[in-house]
Amino acid sequence: MFAAAQKDGVRGFVITSGYRSRKEQAEIFSTTKDGTAARPGESEHETGLAFDVDAMDNKQFELTPQFEWLSQHCAEYGFILRYPQGMEGKTGYPYEPWHYRYVGKEHAAVIMDKRITLEQYWEDNFSLIMAN
Repeated sequence: MFAAAQKDGVRGFVITSGYRSRKEQAEIFSTTKDGTAARPGESEHETGLAFDVDAMDNKQFELTPQFEWLSQHCAEYGFILRYPQGMEGKTGYPYEPWHYRYVGKEHAAVIMDKRITLEQYWEDNFSLIMAN
């Protein structure tokens, strides 16, 4: 995915977090006082399916070319912007423009095209998903 971005002239991605063990998540949770860190056992990082990304230029990530490129292309690689702006009531988490989760290309395309959350997708497709 990042190689494709580079071919499009977008460079400077920095993966700031990937897989975390339960112990690592517990350490992060214990030192985060603003309530933004997930409790141990509830972090998507513990699944190995999520990553956090930033830009080398240290700007506000959602204002960078990196964010713009990921927003437009992440689904092509099976990823979604996991905690979209304005969807806090659906996800239970604040907006995190840096947090992406792998769900597979088919699911990611629908979620990103419809601009819905994973929770909304799950609600809309529960019976179809369970049948497969």
